[in-house]
Amino acid sequence: MSAITSVPVVDVNKENITELWPSLMWAVRTSLFVALDLELSGIGSRKEINAKAVDDRYKAIASVAASRAVISVGLSCFLHDRRTEETGQLKFKVQTFNILAMCSESYIVEPSSIQFLITHGFDFNRQYALGVPFYKGNDKPPKEEPEGISLRQLITQIVLHKKPIVLHNGFIDLVFLYQCFYAELPRSLQIFVADLSEMFSAGIYDTKFISEFKASMPASYLEYVFRKRQRESASKEAHGKPYVSVDFQEYNEKHLVDHGECALRSKLPGDAAPVSVCKNFARYGWCTNGTACPSSHDVDDILDAEATKQQKRRQKVQHSNQPKDSEAMGDVDGDVEEMEHNGKLDDHSNSCDVPPLVKRTTGLHRAGYDAFMTGYSFATFLLSYAKKCPSAKGLEIEYLGLEQIANKVFLSGKSVPLQIQASHFAKHSPQHREKYSALFGKQSEISKEL
Repeated sequence: MSAITSVPVVDVNKENITELWPSLMWAVRTSLFVALDLELSGIGSRKEINAKAVDDRYKAIASVAASRAVISVGLSCFLHDRRTEETGQLKFKVQTFNILAMCSESYIVEPSSIQFLITHGFDFNRQYALGVPFYKGNDKPPKEEPEGISLRQLITQIVLHKKPIVLHNGFIDLVFLYQCFYAELPRSLQIFVADLSEMFSAGIYDTKFISEFKASMPASYLEYVFRKRQRESASKEAHGKPYVSVDFQEYNEKHLVDHGECALRSKLPGDAAPVSVCKNFARYGWCTNGTACPSSHDVDDILDAEATKQQKRRQKVQHSNQPKDSEAMGDVDGDVEEMEHNGKLDDHSNSCDVPPLVKRTTGLHRAGYDAFMTGYSFATFLLSYAKKCPSAKGLEIEYLGLEQIANKVFLSGKSVPLQIQASHFAKHSPQHREKYSALFGKQSEISKEL
């Protein structure tokens, strides 16, 4: 069954990370890919981090990463069950973790971030008391990291085992991840990209880029993408088509596990009164009126309205003996620089046949749950766009035909992504060269540079 009723998210903090470390390591090492999401204490000036020149954006975000900090890390590891290759499923066993983080250095916490996170259930008192300590920049001597258990070591394991990583709108997260858990950021974007291309040689995937540029979805904010792809997977299963299925690791009762509710529901009665949805939120995932907005911000309502509109258009087309329009989606008003592409549904969509989703528990904006939504969305894209089923060797980009979606990171307001590919003229940073060589020894792929 493709239906997901709830998502277990294991809470990790400084009091239980040692106990949970073997589970974290097993989840990373056996995964086909790892989805990541970071909660941050702030992102600085929106104008600067969205500067027209991408080099300037990088410098602005690097400056922000030096003065702000990661406050929680979401990690969702997807283990591919290859036994289901012949059944029409792409099945995964998933483990998801939400790791509280506490920077050992002083850092800025922006009021807007505090307000947003508290509104969505984040507990700053708990973070200060139980956050796993970390430091920024370059590595320190091993004696300062007892037993080698740390967030830095966790990211190192992802690099060491050459796991593909998946993010949503991941440019800022990649900069923070590098600065907080890997090494001091390089001075230029070109060097940063060169380092990333080797750190994550198995591929970096951005579900915002995929949803907007490849799938051409009407909206590309995370919850919308997840809900829509979840519906489509249920529709595919109902129609006997290949679909994505997930199940979850069972946990001991002593572990603190939160559950994000996301169950499907049966269709609403035909005479149910239509709900007025906020057009701006429907398209962009936010609204200046916030909770004062009289229209619905519920993604379920948005998808219901979208499906109803598509169904009416299809009926109208059928009555006029015109070819069916499988890409019908009304434009939504909005004036946001970030969204330049008014996309349409791709050929894989069948949302008018899919039951609406039940409203899940509110206030669950946690890095772990967001990481799962990112990973699940990517799994459905993998089913849609990979030419073959993943092999035991993992997500081989060329073998699976993933060149069009791999190593392309979404850039707000730009018509092209950031390509994570080292330039022939780009050098690696000294700090990366030293660390990577230490990790892989003589087998390091870093060439000697003058």
